Parts: sequence; C-alpha cells; structure tokens
Amino acid sequence: MRTKTESVATAIWASFCRHGGGYWRSINVPARFRRQIPPRIGCFLAALMLVVLAMPLPAGAGDPARPNGQALAGLTEGGGRIGAVLGTLFVPYLQQAHPHAALTQLNTNADLVVALKSGKLDAAVFDSISAEVLLKTNPDLAVLDRDFLVYPLGIGFGQNRADLRARFDRFLDRIRADGRYAAIHRRWFIDDPEQAVMPDDRPAAPTERAVLGVAIGDMPYVAMQNGRYVGFDIEILRRFAADENIALEIQALDFGALIPALKSGKLDMIADGLAITEERRKAIDFSAPYGEGRAVALTLKSRLGAGAAPTEPGAGWTRFTDLAHARIAVIEGTAQDIFVTKTLPEATIVRFNSKADYALALRTGKVEAGLQNEMGNEAILAENPDLAVLDNDFLNTHVGAAFRKGDGALVDRFNAFLAASEADGSLAAIKARWLQGDARKATMPDLPTADGPVLRVGTAPVVALPFVAVANGRYIGFDMELVARFAALEGRRLEIVPLEFTSLIAALAAGKIDMIVSNLSITPERALRVDFSRPYFDERTVAVVARRNLAASHPAATAAPPAVTEPARPTDWRTMLEDSLHANFVTEQRWKLILDGLGATVVISVAATLFGTLLGAGVCYLRMSARRPLRAIGIGYIGLVRGLPVLLLLMLIFYVVFAAVNIDPLLVAVVAFGMNFAAYVSEMFRTGIEGIERGQTEAGLAMGFTRAETFLRIVLPQATRRVLPVYRGEFISLVKMTSIVGYIGVQDLTKAGDIIRSRTFEAFFPLLMVAAIYFLIIWVLGLALDHIDRRTDPRQRQAKGARA
Repeated sequence: MRTKTESVATAIWASFCRHGGGYWRSINVPARFRRQIPPRIGCFLAALMLVVLAMPLPAGAGDPARPNGQALAGLTEGGGRIGAVLGTLFVPYLQQAHPHAALTQLNTNADLVVALKSGKLDAAVFDSISAEVLLKTNPDLAVLDRDFLVYPLGIGFGQNRADLRARFDRFLDRIRADGRYAAIHRRWFIDDPEQAVMPDDRPAAPTERAVLGVAIGDMPYVAMQNGRYVGFDIEILRRFAADENIALEIQALDFGALIPALKSGKLDMIADGLAITEERRKAIDFSAPYGEGRAVALTLKSRLGAGAAPTEPGAGWTRFTDLAHARIAVIEGTAQDIFVTKTLPEATIVRFNSKADYALALRTGKVEAGLQNEMGNEAILAENPDLAVLDNDFLNTHVGAAFRKGDGALVDRFNAFLAASEADGSLAAIKARWLQGDARKATMPDLPTADGPVLRVGTAPVVALPFVAVANGRYIGFDMELVARFAALEGRRLEIVPLEFTSLIAALAAGKIDMIVSNLSITPERALRVDFSRPYFDERTVAVVARRNLAASHPAATAAPPAVTEPARPTDWRTMLEDSLHANFVTEQRWKLILDGLGATVVISVAATLFGTLLGAGVCYLRMSARRPLRAIGIGYIGLVRGLPVLLLLMLIFYVVFAAVNIDPLLVAVVAFGMNFAAYVSEMFRTGIEGIERGQTEAGLAMGFTRAETFLRIVLPQATRRVLPVYRGEFISLVKMTSIVGYIGVQDLTKAGDIIRSRTFEAFFPLLMVAAIYFLIIWVLGLALDHIDRRTDPRQRQAKGARA
C-alpha cells in the first residue's frame, strides 16, 4: 500500500506532467520517459523546475530572444519606466526579463509615443517595422536598443477551423512560388507603406463567409486609410479570400480582445502582426510563419545624451503633451474627447455639450486649455485675443458621413455622389463657401426639394458654423448643404433630426435616422458600430490656451494678438439689453426657435400629465387590489420606474422599446414622462384614499350607494383635495424634467436656447431668457392648479355661497 507522501507526490507529478507540456517540449523530453520517473523523484524535479521557471530570465534568454538588450537592461535595472501595447508578446517578455522595471501597458502605439513625449515613460517597445515608421514621423525619438527579441509572425485561426488554416498554408506556398508574396512584401515592408495602393481583390462568386478580427494600429500590418482597411496582413488575407471564393468580413477590436473573440467563435481568424508563441498556441491555431518580427526600444533623443528634461507644466507650455496635468475642455463624445482621454490620462477632462459652454469656460478661465477642430476655434480666437493656439499638429482626423451597419447601398450611393461632386467641382465650391471664407456671411443656396421617400439625417445643431447651424428657421452650413444636395440627387425628402452629439450614433444604430452628417470624425471606435462613407475632408485639432501660459520660446507668445474686428461693445445697460434682445430674438428670426421649443415643452408637459394621471390611477387600482398577482404587478411597476433615472427611462423607451418602430420622438417623450409621473402619482392616490376613514365608505353603502358610487361621490373628492398639493409639486418637477428631451431629437425650450447660444456665443442672456420662460410656464400652470384646488375645497365653496 502506498504511503500518504507517495500519494501526494504522485498527484503533484501527474499534474505537472499534464500541464507542463510546453516546458517538456522545449527541452525535448519524450512523454514515455516522463512516465518512467518515480513519483517522489518527479515531485522533487517538479519543485526544482518551478523554482527555475520563477527566476527572471536574463536579457536575451528564452527561445525567441537574442543576446542583445544591454542598453534596455541598463535602463530597467534601476526601476526605469517602460511601456508596451497591452496583449502583445512584449508584455510577458518584459515582465520576465526585466522584473525591476515599472511596466505600463497602453492600448496603441500612438498612446506609447505620447507617453514617451510627455515624460511618462523612459522607453517603449515596438516591432521593428512600426519603429521605423515612428522614427520618420517623430524626429525627437531615437533607438535605445534593438534585436533583443526575435519572433515568428503568423495568422491565428480558431481551433475549430483547421480546414481554413490548412487552406491558408497551401495558399502561402503558392504565392511564395509564383512571386506574389515577394511583391506584397516589397509593397508594405520595403517601399513606403504610406504610399502603397491597396489592390481591390474580391471573390468572383463567394461560396462561404469568414470573419477576420484585426486591431487597427500602424502600418505596415493593419491600418485604416481613406475609410478602408489596408496593410500587409489585410492584402494577404484578401488575396487568400479571393483565391478561395470566401466573402471576407473584417471586424476591428482592441488587440487584447482578439484571442478571446476567436476562442468564443465570434471570429474565424485574427491578424495584426501577430507573434506566434507557445502560450497563444494553447488557445488558438497558427498558420505557418509568414515573416519574422524584431523588437526595438525607443526613447527620447534627449534621454540618450545630456539633454534637458521635457518642459514641465507651469514653466510655460510649448506643445500639446505639456498639458498632461491641465484642465482641458472638450465637446463630449467628439474625436478630441476620445483622443485626450487616452493620451493624457492624468489630465482633468471637462466635457461640454455645446461650443457656447466650451467657449465660455475658456474665456472665464474655468479650464486651462481647450481642444476643438481648427475651424470651430476660429470664431473663439477672433473674439478673444488673450487666447492663442498652443499646438495644431497632434491629431488629424478624416470626416465622413455615418450609416447603419449593413446599409451598404446607401453608403455606395453617397460615395458615388461625393466622387461626382469632386469631379464636377461642386464639392470644392461648397468648401470655398463654408470652410475657406467667413461662414457667418455665407448664404445657403436654394436647392430643389423632392417628394420621394424621407431621408432622415441626424445632426447636432450645437456643432455650429461652419458645419451645422440654424438660421431663419433653416439648417445651414457645410454639412447641411452637402446632405441637401445628396437628397435632391436621390429624389428624397430631407428630414433633419436634431440630436445631442452623444446621441447621434445610438439613434443611427437603433434605426431612428438613416445617416449622420455632423462634422463626424472617422475613428476605429465608431467604426465598430457604424459604417462610414469615404472622407470628404480632413481636419486638424488645435489646443487653445491663455497666452500667459505659453513658454517664452513659443512663437505665439511674442506675436501680436489678432485685432478684434468686431465693433466695440456698448457699456450702457439699456443699449446692451437691446443688442442682446436683437441678437437672440430678432436676428435670423430666432424667436421662432423659442416659440417652437415652448410649444413642444407645453405639449409634452400637459399630455404627459394627463396620460400619467390616468395610468397612475390604474396602477393605484392594481396596488390596492385584494388579488395578490395584480398587487404584485402594481408594486413591481412602481419600484421599477421609480428606481430608474428619467433620462435612462427616456432613452430605453426610444432606443430599445420602440427600436423597430418609426415613432415621433415627441410621442415617446409623452409616454416616458407619463410613465414616470404615473409611478409617483399612484402612490399619492393610494395615500389619499387610505387616509379617508373606512366608516365613510360603510356609511355610503348603508345609504344605498354602490361601491363605485361611494368611491366617486364620497371618497374621491376628499382624496383629491388631500392629493392636490403634492400633485402640484410633482407636476412642476415634470415640467422641469422635460429639458432633457433633446437627447431623443425633440427641439424643446432648452434645446432652442442651446441652438441660439451656439450661434451668438452668449451665455447669460439665452440662459436667463429660457429660465424666465420656464418660470412663466410653471407659474401659469400653478395658477390653474390653485383654481382646481379652490373648486374642490368644500369650505371655500360654502364661504362663496354664504357671500352670495
């Protein structure tokens, strides 16, 4: 019989033999030899091997590494800060080979470069090809070390797609033999990949479908260029799909999500300069290697010598990365918001919903810097000579129209329209009118309207000129003229749906609109949810700061501030009031915006109150029912609705409940606010009814009234009088809550004020004007409720009768 020690040793040894396959293969120990080792000796060997494996490898140790890396080791031995892209081969290598380093994992190479330049990292590791591209575009970077890690590259396949992997391996053999591989390799690795032209290979008659997962990064492997996926991996796999008659569908994910998505069956294969490692082989199958990758560590040139440290905040700013700890204003949901959140994680990001709020924060010093597209900042800089551009060469984006996933026919027609507009010069004329001159003086041309099917275009009016604005009751601007011409060409009736900028993509995905045209930057994150047209112009982002915060060496610090072309503002308060009234009401007939918004607010408030009161009465009946199932429904409804924020309830009803229904957003607002109102009103009704003594009900029944007559004639009048004061307060709250309906495209009073502020850049008067109108609405409706209260108070009726 075996002793307890032998049993434990046998279990440990058996487990180590099962799970240590990668190690055994690396030292060429056959399985039959492992089975012949006695358990006690095997247990001792397992413990010894675990100790060896836990020891940090020296630089250059391990299968893929080479005996280089002395410079990198010298940096990391003292606890240097080094970065790598999350999920790449470099992360486990650095953790093992350089355990004393402070390792930072970021999502993209661009994030690593910004971290290097801002002084957050001492060095960062890239593959050699990407490093060459980065060195060309970032002259302040230099090579710290190279060739300290060499690894094979391949395409990853799901373990259930062995047939597809075998076909790809045979394809690799064919293109190596016929010379196609050499041509592709030269295009992306030897020549300039930025100038490479991606061949348009498509299967003639696809017989199957395959989903390719990629992480959009840098040339030469996978990148996004002019709205298309390009790069070495993309061309190889597109040619493979064309040869094998496969319809290839590409999905972009974060690098760290590629392998989990492949394992779960969401993808058929993955690619992005993917290193073949033993750890990854346990989860996925790899193709035959198609190339070799080499690691390169980059650092700032100033760190290689005795150069000065990067500029510190507070000592004067010279570039965008100096804003690492500043308070930065952005428009919520824009490309600038996404970019600065990733690249400056220690900065304080202040998000606004309109350019008017953004401009006010810059003027008043609530923020230290602002990021906005270059054209959008021109008006702000013209009116504020104490502001200046800090940097304008850190983020360039393509702008395009967005469409629902799968709506390829509409995307193709819009792209054809753009191509035709470029060919006949009309696109250049539109750009000249809105983007190259003074957009405030531009005139929107009269374009023909059609009576065909409706084309619903989502936009954010607060984006402001030169892209989108409202003037004289019409939508104007570059984007609006562009989409109006497209609708006329299509013979469709154009319907503009105004939304909050952050709601645009959600509305498109839910089918509430057909496309988005609103100065929308093309980003990988957005491309996951929508399809973009080809870019129709490029824009730069600028960082604007107060001139006093610029370093003395900055060109704008000594340059004369731009002359203010606007006439001097009057100092007399009457004249100022008249000017504000004229600018906010009379100019461009902006009073119509207020009037339309007021009408929407009143309609929603009154209709939601009536609907909510009736629904609340029904819920109260369920809540007070003697039947347990009905009572449970009433209690559940009240608990659920009262536990949800009103904005969330509004968005759920619009984007989820009515996702497949083309319903007027105004009606959705009435339903949402009515449902919320009903949850509170039902409890008021229940409390009021239960406050009436039961004896009055019994007395009514004794007098010959039915239960319904007793409730209507005796209980309800008294309950109503008790409920009215609380009901009035809840009604006032509902009126004020309607200010959020702009998120689903209703142009209410608050939204009208935002649109006016986006045109005038005045903060005080439009806000005060909207606040005064809300006060008047609530005051008038309060008077009406007071009148009802007096009519239902028996003491006041008796006093009135006595006076008569």
